Amino acid sequence: MNFIIPLFLVSLSALFSGLTLSLFSLNKTDLETEIKLNNPYAKKVYEVRKDGNLLLCTLLLGNVVVNTALAVFLSSVTNGLAASLFATALIFLFGEVLPQALCYRHALKIGSKLTPFVKFFIFLFYPIVKPISLILNKITGKESPTIYSKRKFQEIIEFHKNQKESVIDEDEERIITGALTFSDKKVKEIMTPKDDVFALPVETKLSKDFIQKIKDLGFSRVPVYISEIDNIIGIAFVKDMIGCDLENKTIDDFCKKRIYTINENCKLDRVLNQFLDTRNHLFVVDNEQRKVVGLITIEDVIEEILKKEIIDETDH
Repeated sequence: MNFIIPLFLVSLSALFSGLTLSLFSLNKTDLETEIKLNNPYAKKVYEVRKDGNLLLCTLLLGNVVVNTALAVFLSSVTNGLAASLFATALIFLFGEVLPQALCYRHALKIGSKLTPFVKFFIFLFYPIVKPISLILNKITGKESPTIYSKRKFQEIIEFHKNQKESVIDEDEERIITGALTFSDKKVKEIMTPKDDVFALPVETKLSKDFIQKIKDLGFSRVPVYISEIDNIIGIAFVKDMIGCDLENKTIDDFCKKRIYTINENCKLDRVLNQFLDTRNHLFVVDNEQRKVVGLITIEDVIEEILKKEIIDETDH
């Protein structure tokens, strides 16, 4: 009998200690995510984990009561120093270290199996722990959801990519990282600078050979300007010129007099939305002084998301 009671009390201490670590290593946000993924373990654990302060008070009170009872019992059957040393050794090894090591590694499974145990003690201690938990709620506020920064998301994705067990491959990691970071970049970081832009003056005369040269250069759209490139008036589509009678024609005859401009400091997520809204694939980029500084295409933005150059048969 002298061994049964300490064994029972140490077992309870181990349960309370292990559950405290395992249940609070599972944050509510992760559990809610697992529930949406139909994880049956998460649903059971969330029932007791959703009120964090009530659960904390229950587990800590149970642990204190059990450890105190163990120390009192041992002191009644042996001298004070021996009881103290023996109780400390039992609680440390079998009531704290071993259960916490096991529960930490298998938190979700163990927590779900012991949910009825936790519910019983919440019911048993409710008159004591409920008022304390309400006071804690007033002092500390509600438990905040877990919010990850973009940088942390990138680190998580990269970590998963480098693990053999992960289903995330290198291409997926590159695209996810690009999607997370492209909105932080500005137009001027990826645009084609004005000095590198292929554009033609409005009076440029057309011929089949000239159109072929444009095609060979890989351009499907050509900005058209008056006098200087800072005065772009429209865009000419090479496809509209193919097969047409080009005699006495200038590029102005095929120029669509509608252009969209975007500021060089505009973020790429906004630019992408404007590309989609306007159904246009090319914007003229200007600065604060309304001077043309370059061009940007929807392809440039997509390449930034994919983190990879898009090369077609016309690119050089």
